[in-house]
Amino acid sequence: MPKEMLRRPLQLLVLALAAMACRAYPGGVPAVACGDMTPGHGVPAQQSDMIYNVTVSGDSVQPSKRVKVTIRRGNQPPFKGFFVQVRRARDPDSSPALGRFFTRQHLTVSCEPGQDNGISHLDSKEKEAVTLLWQAPGDLDEDVVFRVTVVQKHDTFWVGHNTPRLRLARASDTTADTRVPAPSPAPAQAEGGADRLSPRVEPSAAASAPPAPPTSTVPPPASTEAVCTENCGGASSEASAIATIYDACLLSKGCFTRADSCIEGRNCDLMVTYARRPDGAYRLQLYGKHQPAEYLAMGLSRDAAMGDDAVIYCTDRPGGGYQIKHAHNKGKQSNQQNATSAGGELVTDFSSEYRDGFLLCEFTHAARFSVGDETADLASSDLHLMVSSGAVDADGGPRYHQTSRRVSGQPVELASARQATGDSGLLFRVHGALMLTAWVGTASTGMLLARYYKQTWVSRKLAGLDLWFQGHRALMVITVLLTLAGLACVVWQVGGWTTTPLLAGPAASPHPLLGVLCVCLAVLQPLMALCRCHPGTPRRALFNWLHWTVGSAAHILGIATVFFAVQLPAAQLPDWAYWVLAAFVLFHVAVHLVLSMQQCWSDRTLSGQKGHAEAYNMRDMGMNSYHAYQTDRPQEAPGSTLRRTVLGIYIVINLLFVTLLVLMVVLAPAEKWIDKILS
Repeated sequence: MPKEMLRRPLQLLVLALAAMACRAYPGGVPAVACGDMTPGHGVPAQQSDMIYNVTVSGDSVQPSKRVKVTIRRGNQPPFKGFFVQVRRARDPDSSPALGRFFTRQHLTVSCEPGQDNGISHLDSKEKEAVTLLWQAPGDLDEDVVFRVTVVQKHDTFWVGHNTPRLRLARASDTTADTRVPAPSPAPAQAEGGADRLSPRVEPSAAASAPPAPPTSTVPPPASTEAVCTENCGGASSEASAIATIYDACLLSKGCFTRADSCIEGRNCDLMVTYARRPDGAYRLQLYGKHQPAEYLAMGLSRDAAMGDDAVIYCTDRPGGGYQIKHAHNKGKQSNQQNATSAGGELVTDFSSEYRDGFLLCEFTHAARFSVGDETADLASSDLHLMVSSGAVDADGGPRYHQTSRRVSGQPVELASARQATGDSGLLFRVHGALMLTAWVGTASTGMLLARYYKQTWVSRKLAGLDLWFQGHRALMVITVLLTLAGLACVVWQVGGWTTTPLLAGPAASPHPLLGVLCVCLAVLQPLMALCRCHPGTPRRALFNWLHWTVGSAAHILGIATVFFAVQLPAAQLPDWAYWVLAAFVLFHVAVHLVLSMQQCWSDRTLSGQKGHAEAYNMRDMGMNSYHAYQTDRPQEAPGSTLRRTVLGIYIVINLLFVTLLVLMVVLAPAEKWIDKILS
């Protein structure tokens, strides 16, 4: 079989395998690992002591009470996975897992005979720290230990680390605390809190301990940073601020969230609220999911794009607690800056609360203030509101928000209680739908026609030209038009040409660069076709090779660009979108292999009749030409029925893939409509 016959299928197969390899870390631990807690990575565990810090929120526990355990990277590299159980202290190697874990951020694992008695990572993203919530069984009658496995990378992990013994505190113990042990206020804020409870648990049960006493009675210092000194994340009461944050939305305060309709469901993961006070200052709340070394932020911008914006954010304070800080955006870079108020104190009445993986920072902020060279006025009615979260840098400044952010579609009047409406990202969705239709749909089918169907329908013409050529040309023209329309949509959405880091940094992605290269090659193809030589001329072979090379490169770049789009924040696509794309690539490769083998058989059959082989003669790969034997053979090449059948199957399955992928983009995030279907 000629080498050229397998070249394209092998290229696509390599792309598919590379795409699946990039998901080498699965989302969670299977139940089969419950016994020895060892990852099935095919390599032995590290024999050294655990390098990560594992701390428990107390040294004793009562039956049916809850305890927090925190895994922290410290000065070590970030970790990607973990698996935690609680076992009897007298025999942790072989005793079954006890109790139950609660989470919405990670994955619970049910190890027989219990339910949700193990907890694991939900994704393979790098983690700085995780805090987990465990409830002791009601019939607990002896001491226990947390047993922990941590995965740094695929071939580096530690298995079965046991924490110090957690003593059983019976009700008769006079020295035993009747509440869930909790850390002191300062360490609690540096380390983060437990995960959010599952829906089966009453919210107030997450924190059975009353608020810890304040660390100081001195008011916050008069500086550009507000430091929490009371209720700084300690366990809160049933009437906590977090429990009531949604209550006054649209009544006495305005609320702007990352996702639509989450206020009604009381399940927002990122939100800012605002209300104007009689003295002209503003009462602000920053609320959302939070882990150590992260921030919650609101930005004020004169347009709907990032750049020259004043930023107010809440983040961890060294030594414990939280603080309000300010920054100024220059392009997509945000630099921590000192802020000053035009009159009076800048930030007052600051308090914070951390509960079940969520942080609330509440404070009063002066209306008019300056950050660096930027002057902002909360009373202005021409400012767009931004909300974001992400990691902080080494200096405590906010890094670019990689996953969570939203900007209001229109300027927001913070003095009103009207809800700000965010930019729907419609043009991002249209861009994704157009590009998927172009490169998964029309381009793939059009190139298949040009590659394998020149020997089919040879006696039929459309407007004087071969059917395969008319189909190929129409599909490729549609591909170019859809690609240009998709490019226009995304340029309009982001407000012009922007720069994105290629490899380094949290916002890095090769998607924009690969997309631009793909568009350039797609536009080049029809221009080359207009200049093609007539079949039979000496330079026709050169044109054929160039046309095939540019077309193949554009198609492979197009599919690769789609793969890199899955993790873009604007896409809001689930991780399993990779598997849908990989399934399409494997299907496309399989069709190429079937048609290549059929064409090889057909050429051998014809070569036996004519005494020579003409398979894949590049001189005859022109757009409206046959192989040499077709000049005196008006009938179709052998196997035309098989080729037509394969094409029909390919078109149907291709349409299913395109439809599924377009729906995933248009209706993103997928969890929203999947939950509706399941309910």
